[in-house]
Amino acid sequence: MTMADAESTCIALGGNLASIHNYGEQSVIRQLIYNKCHSNAHAWIGMFDAIQEGKWMWTDGSKVVFTHWNHGEPNNYFNEHCAVINWNGNYWNDLSCQDRKPFVCAKKV
Repeated sequence: MTMADAESTCIALGGNLASIHNYGEQSVIRQLIYNKCHSNAHAWIGMFDAIQEGKWMWTDGSKVVFTHWNHGEPNNYFNEHCAVINWNGNYWNDLSCQDRKPFVCAKKV
């Protein structure tokens, strides 16, 4: 799904695309992706900078306190405003929001 479609799906399920606030959460989300996809697939997380270039925010409105960008990222190479996990190992990368990727939803309980 595109990131917008993924976020809409997560909202319909009562949550948002996953936000990551520390390395422990990063590890849990990576394990969820591996368990479901049987690989370390690139997958959407809820980080985007579509409103203002370089101002990364979480779709759930939480504060950005942790990032794990790959070296040289985010670079907005081809108008890239949405983030994926599992890039070049366990890092993040910015991609076009129109790319189709698996995704991880999260819900506050």
